[in-house]
Amino acid sequence: MSYVIKPLTESGFTKSSLRKLSFDCGNAADEQELAIYFKRYALTNDQSGCAKTFVAITDDLQVLGYYTLSASLIDLPELFRKEAKLPDYPSPVVLIGKLAVCKSCQGKGIGQALMRDAFLRILETAKNIGVCGIRIDPSNQIKQGYYIQKCGFIPFDETLSVYLPIETVREALR
Repeated sequence: MSYVIKPLTESGFTKSSLRKLSFDCGNAADEQELAIYFKRYALTNDQSGCAKTFVAITDDLQVLGYYTLSASLIDLPELFRKEAKLPDYPSPVVLIGKLAVCKSCQGKGIGQALMRDAFLRILETAKNIGVCGIRIDPSNQIKQGYYIQKCGFIPFDETLSVYLPIETVREALR
């Protein structure tokens, strides 16, 4: 299956066409929320600058998956800050706020391609602004475990949130 990953604003969709889109990433409540977000809010949030959305899309405009990026701050535990030589105040990170793959495309590497694309974009951003790492707020423990085991993220507080130092990303993509 041939596809490209590009900004939602360059995909040709309008708010109306997104609402009519058949994008289904699963039956669980959190998966349904991801589909609703994409159809109803992604373009508006992108245009307002709240969160930039990137889509994996085929030539015939079939959306295979998407993710969002936005700026965030996290208050890392003292051990993390000392190890990374970070100051004693909240650290700037990029939040991968949403990441979803169409149900019919799951298990075919689309999610990995989206994650790699996000990492590359974040590294490019880090050349121009301060970015200490990447944050993801998984919706459940299974997803948190995936990010920890498969991607090397580290839990950093009592929530499900996970963190990946920017240096780890740089080294992995060299």
